[in-house]
Amino acid sequence: MTTSGIDRAAPARRGAERNLSATDRVYLALKEQILTVHLAPDSVVLEQDLAEEFGVSKTPVRDALRLLAHEGWVTIIPRRGYLVRSLRLEDVTELFALRQMIEPPLAGQAAERGTPAQKAQLAELLDRQKEETDPEAAFQTAVAFHLKIAEMARNSRAEKVLRDLLEELYRIRNMLPWLDAAIQQPDEIIGHGGILQAILDGDAEQAVHRMNQHSRESLVQKFQGLSSLR
Repeated sequence: MTTSGIDRAAPARRGAERNLSATDRVYLALKEQILTVHLAPDSVVLEQDLAEEFGVSKTPVRDALRLLAHEGWVTIIPRRGYLVRSLRLEDVTELFALRQMIEPPLAGQAAERGTPAQKAQLAELLDRQKEETDPEAAFQTAVAFHLKIAEMARNSRAEKVLRDLLEELYRIRNMLPWLDAAIQQPDEIIGHGGILQAILDGDAEQAVHRMNQHSRESLVQKFQGLSSLR
């Protein structure tokens, strides 16, 4: 994920531009496959199969999988292989609960600490979200809007946590394409607009309130149809 959203083409491009090690290239490619659900939740992956797929030895594959295991994307199954982390309704509930814990305070801090240039960039992101007709671009812009607020709050640890949560949301979105429609709903745009106005006004209390309200409404909206994850 970058500050402008989750870049699906990034792994291949970064591999070409930075001349990454075999481990890094395999890691980036596998994480991309997990996020885009090319490697589905609960699927088992084997070192030998991946080594053949990527044309490398088993060592960089093993190292890449250990990195993914450390980040929680896969689980090591002794003497069998690796299991791509499952995705259940409970996982989605926790994801949105965590977002609701950290994002309202970040919005309040953004209202107090954001520079004029950052506030202008935030407004530009909302304008782009309103105009986007491509679902992927609309999602990326919505993600970038939330990450910009975290950046403005100047809390690097909270920003990292939010990035991780939004990567989780990206995987959910790729499993449940109907979420694309939610990103472009009028209520989503209105919610972002209220947050933006409070931040532009430097009103921390209102920014907290608006983000909290937006988080609750977003949670209710996105729970429609999530019974398929049970």
